Amino acid sequence: MCGIFGVIGPQFPEQFERCAKLLSHRGPDGFGSHTDLQSGVYLAHCRLAILDLSERGRQPMSNPDESVWIVFNGEIYNFQELRTELETCGHRFVSGTDTEVILHAYLQWGLNAVSRLRGMFAFAIWDSRSQQLHLVRDRLGIKPLYYTRFGNTFAFASEPKSILALPGFSRAPSSEGLTNFLALGFTTGVQSAWEGILRLPPASTLTVDVDGKVGNPATYWSIPEIDTKPASVDDAVDELQELLKDATREHLVSDVPTACFLSGGLDSSIVASCVLDSNPETCMFTAEFEGWARNETDVARTLSAARQAPHVVSRIASNELANEGVLDLLDEPLADSSVFPTNVVCGAIRQHAKVALSGDGGDELMAGYTRYRNMSNGWRRQVAFSVASILHGLGIGREFPAQCRNWFDYYRLLVSPGFAEEEARRLFPWFPQAGFEPLKRQFDELTSPNVAGETKRWQRFDAATYLVDNNLTRMDRLSMLHSLEVRVPILDHRVVEWAFRVPDQLLVSEAELKIPFRRIAERILPKEFLSMRKLGFSAPLNALFPTEKVTERLRTGSLVEAGMVHEVPFQELLRQPNQGNWSYKIWLLFVLDRWVKCWMLNESQNR
Repeated sequence: MCGIFGVIGPQFPEQFERCAKLLSHRGPDGFGSHTDLQSGVYLAHCRLAILDLSERGRQPMSNPDESVWIVFNGEIYNFQELRTELETCGHRFVSGTDTEVILHAYLQWGLNAVSRLRGMFAFAIWDSRSQQLHLVRDRLGIKPLYYTRFGNTFAFASEPKSILALPGFSRAPSSEGLTNFLALGFTTGVQSAWEGILRLPPASTLTVDVDGKVGNPATYWSIPEIDTKPASVDDAVDELQELLKDATREHLVSDVPTACFLSGGLDSSIVASCVLDSNPETCMFTAEFEGWARNETDVARTLSAARQAPHVVSRIASNELANEGVLDLLDEPLADSSVFPTNVVCGAIRQHAKVALSGDGGDELMAGYTRYRNMSNGWRRQVAFSVASILHGLGIGREFPAQCRNWFDYYRLLVSPGFAEEEARRLFPWFPQAGFEPLKRQFDELTSPNVAGETKRWQRFDAATYLVDNNLTRMDRLSMLHSLEVRVPILDHRVVEWAFRVPDQLLVSEAELKIPFRRIAERILPKEFLSMRKLGFSAPLNALFPTEKVTERLRTGSLVEAGMVHEVPFQELLRQPNQGNWSYKIWLLFVLDRWVKCWMLNESQNR
């Protein structure tokens, strides 16, 4: 895994190198850059060496005549297969890297080569022949890619912090991005938390001319519609099991030590079992948190013992979790309490390996969240929405989350029960006139009843928002803080296509969630896994950060100092009794307060 950065525009190589090296945590094994003075192009790469550890794997990498250059972050799991095909077309290779395979695939097939890649990736190709820069992001958005156009400068980076450090760039927060944070607990969609900094959407390419003219993102893949052909559960699970085995085998390609997360949960345990089928020597890794009710260590030990696999259990003290400084390392606000255990687990596993496989994505693809069952389109709930909407129109309804007026409200109630739109408007001077409406429109579009499969409606919205901008962003940022590459075989696009093609009834029933994974578990895992209760990976926030202490700090904190709140209603909110969703709203404010303090008021620390 690596950090990539690039600019088209006026040349300030020294400043650009400083911007790029803000990503050195993503790639501490080497730094490289390329400057095309004639075209005004600068490319830089911070390397985490995984394949071909020699200097032959150094980036930016070019073709033999140096007319095409690439900087790449990620892994291409079928690169050896593609390399063989390209060699039959006459291409010759000097390294053992997947980076060089992407480069030659582009030379052979142009941007159409992207559809041939299996993996997680974000890369930029500078083609001096056409005087164009091409940005590409993987199908699910596993790897991040941000870009901006300001003045006569275009820039891209793996994380916003490098763009924020550009000469002349204004650090203005985005009201749209922060509004999405208030609605869901994370920023989502094309707009980042920063005005002028955009995300390249998953499964997209973007072409920029040398004069800085930016095209529109072009989509090269999309989640398929449901396949209405009947299929038995056994036949469907057979196909899924083979896909998972093949994807996991490919994900193990590496020239450095590789490990596997083994939390004791269903998803990571299935991935671990597939890993051990391909490589019995892969080390399993489990974190045991002191004083935390969430403890599946014994179940994890059962699997590792049954497979006679190497197994490391790292005992983590509770004070290691309560490290609020982790929030300062995220250049976009993220309220997911899982950032704290994820951070310490990634730090611990990095002591043993440089690459780790995880079970991320299983809940979204296999319908593992109870909300998929709760959001069934019952007439009673629809009537309740209508009544709440009428009462609200008369000015006598209760604020969210006491009453939900539509499916979007109800989704928020289940995922992030924070501020009502009216309350946010009273609190924040920057809150836009449109409020949550743009996000609600996206929700309505993705969960339209016209989408085949009721469960698929909610899965599609999660895949476009919660999966990519919360879960995958959290894992990318926190693993990269420790220079650890995390791979997610469940999110192999062939598995994703399988999950969205099968009918709902093969995924979930009134009595059971994640039916395919449970059937696979019956085949390959010890019986203990089948009866265990899903515990999740969230941290006990009130124990780590007592609400009373957090509230006291907010009274004169950075939100007040920066003028980001209307002080009278803000102080009134802080004085409210701790009931309902009050403590969660306080947590959202605390995360936002830390972000404002670190990235707006103390911006000199991050330049």
